[in-house]
This record gives sequence, structure tokens and C-alpha cells, in this order.
Amino acid sequence: MILKRTFLSLLAVFAALASYAEWMSTVHDFGAFSEEMGSVSYAFEYVNTGDSPVSILNARPSCGCTTPAFDRGAIQPGDTASVTVTYDPQGRPGRFSKFVGIEMSDGSRCKLYVKGTVVGSDKSVGLRFPVDLGMGLKLEKGVLMFGHVLKGHIKTASLDLYNQSNNVLEPSAATPPQITAVFEPKKIQPGDQGTVLFTFDAAKEKEYGMVNDTVYLSASPLSSYLFELPVVAIVDEDFSGLSAGELDRAPVAVLGASGVDLGRIGGTASGEIELRNTGKSALTVRRIYSGDKGISLTISKKEIKPGKSAVIRVTVGPEAVRNGIVNARTSVITDSPSAPVLSFRIVGTAE
Repeated sequence: MILKRTFLSLLAVFAALASYAEWMSTVHDFGAFSEEMGSVSYAFEYVNTGDSPVSILNARPSCGCTTPAFDRGAIQPGDTASVTVTYDPQGRPGRFSKFVGIEMSDGSRCKLYVKGTVVGSDKSVGLRFPVDLGMGLKLEKGVLMFGHVLKGHIKTASLDLYNQSNNVLEPSAATPPQITAVFEPKKIQPGDQGTVLFTFDAAKEKEYGMVNDTVYLSASPLSSYLFELPVVAIVDEDFSGLSAGELDRAPVAVLGASGVDLGRIGGTASGEIELRNTGKSALTVRRIYSGDKGISLTISKKEIKPGKSAVIRVTVGPEAVRNGIVNARTSVITDSPSAPVLSFRIVGTAE
């Protein structure tokens, strides 16, 4: 008797949970559309296929950008009703997939999905992708920064792209030997985003210290258009494999002064600074450079024996004089583990 009552109770529960609302569709794709069109809407229709009236108790959107509208009244058997879902694309370029959770009076639940791709306006796209490559292809940054990279190692950096055009674009890159570029996806649909992953191979870079190069970006169908993307990396010597004994016997680089004061400059001026090796093995000078224009640097020798020194000669041209003064920073890069990068200032005033 108890089993019979339990069975009848379960039948009553299943009957209560049976869905009388049959949805014509639960997913709608708006496709690609311009943000400037404003909000888009779609009406999801359903039929009461049961023998009793049914109504919508609640409709909960997955985010504030999606709004449902519906009649809370009861739908009689055989009648049709709808839930209109509106998506607001303002400030939301790119792909989207949102849903509205529906709860019916018959106990059933479902999710109504809207999706599509928003082709962003100049205002919203410009905030995140301010760099224009041409053809409607936008880039998040105008400079590619790798930061510090150990010699013999590789490092990656990525940049996001956005296709603001109505065409499918296939981006590409012309790179120097030490840099490679991979685009994902290879073809970017209208209103869609992509990523370009750059790899910097320091083993293929000849220079030490700060290096500057250029990557040329393009996109078919107009493959002749090239955008110049500056690349910056700092290549450091890798001393991680040296033993304690090797470090003890290593060269030590020391500058003879903190800077070069050229005094009053008329036209071209020059000066000198000493570079000493106070270590136990020969010192190799990798590079001497300045980021300022009009500065010429030479050294008397690039291999300095223990206890010996070399002379760095500084020559300053008119281009180095700015607002009547010279204030240039110079870097000296060596294979000294304790101080691989030394810096000194070149100062002076125009006559």
C-alpha cells in the first residue's frame, strides 16, 4: 500500500514537471552588425501544447546588456506567445553569446540564447584598438615590447587585432630573422578579434643591450599596404651557467669616472673616459651605445686583459645639443657578470 501511494505521488510530480511550452527555437544568431545600428531584438515563440493554461513566471538575463520582454498572462492550450530578447551592443565590439533563463508555471525551465558579432564604432573600438593599420584593421598598441631577453633564449609577446571592416581580412607580417609572427585566426571575420603572437630569438640577434627593429604588417586582399610596427628588446648576457669558480675568475668592468663633462660646446666636441678590468680574466666589450642622436662612441680595444684598461672616446655633434645643453646617457655592455651594463653621462652646454 505504501509503495502504491509512493508511485502515485511520483506520477503526480512528473506530471507537474511536464513541459507544456514547446519553443520554436532557443537560439538566434544576429550575425555581424554595426554597433551604430543600436539595439537588436528577436522574438522567441512558444506554443502551449498541454491541456492547461501555462505562463512565464520569470525571465533572468545573463547580463545587463540583454533585456527580456514578455506577457505574464496565462497562455491557453494551443495558443502561441513569445519572449522578445533585446541585446544592446553599445561599447561591446566583437563576438557575443548571451542567454535569458526562462521559468514556466508548469515547472519547466530553458535558456534562450542570442549571439552575433558587433562591428564596433570608431569611438568604442578606438578605446581598445587605437592604432589604425588600414583597411579597417586595428591594433591595440603601436609598439611591440619584448623587455629583457637572455642571449640564446627566446621570448614571446602578443598583440590583439580587430577587424572593423565588412570584409574578411587575412593579416600577415614581414619580420627580421630574429622575430617570427603567427596570427590566430589566420582570417579575421568582420567585427571579430584576432591575436598575433611574436617570438624573439635572442640567439639570432647580433647586438647586446637595447635593440630596435621593425615589423611590417599587412592584410589581404590589399597586400601592398604595409604598417611599420616598432620593436624594442633588451638582450642580456646569460651568466646562469657559470660555476662559483668561474664567477671568481671572471672579469670585472669598472668605469674611471661617472661621466664626461665637455664644458662649453661650439660645433663638435670630444672627450674620453677610462674602462678598467679589475678581474682575473680578459674582459670583452660587447657594445657601447647611446640612444641620443649626434653621439659617436669608439673604444681603443674590445679585449681588455686583467689589470689593464681601454679608452672610450666620445664625440658630440650639433644634433646632441637640445635647448642649449647636452645630457646624454651612454651604456657600456661587457661580459663582466658582476656589472654587465655600466652607464655614464655626457654633459655640456652650447656656447
